[in-house]
Amino acid sequence: MSRTYKAVQATQPGNLEVVERAIIEPAFGQVRIRVEACGVCHSDALAVEGRFPGLTYPRVPGHEVIGKIEAIGPVVQGWKEGQRVGVGFMGGHCGHCEMLSPWRLRQLPKSTHFGCS
Repeated sequence: MSRTYKAVQATQPGNLEVVERAIIEPAFGQVRIRVEACGVCHSDALAVEGRFPGLTYPRVPGHEVIGKIEAIGPVVQGWKEGQRVGVGFMGGHCGHCEMLSPWRLRQLPKSTHFGCS
């Protein structure tokens, strides 16, 4: 298996380039996904254009993905290598509290937005 992958990254607002990056092992509580399909939406366009305050560069747009889990980090439970998964814009929530419902996701106090936070 190759230890690198290709990505398109914004090096500064408005500037995109193809780069080769090292594949890293997933950190505590994370999994690594081999991306099979990726959506690029309005928030990606705004990030590439530099319209989100406080963003740092370089930044790889495209945070809504479908793929298979390729590696699992320490303490991750309930997932396995080879499992097909999808990741959306909203994330970082526990998945269990009563606040978690389709119409209240944006109100969760500890949610993150992949690619932007």
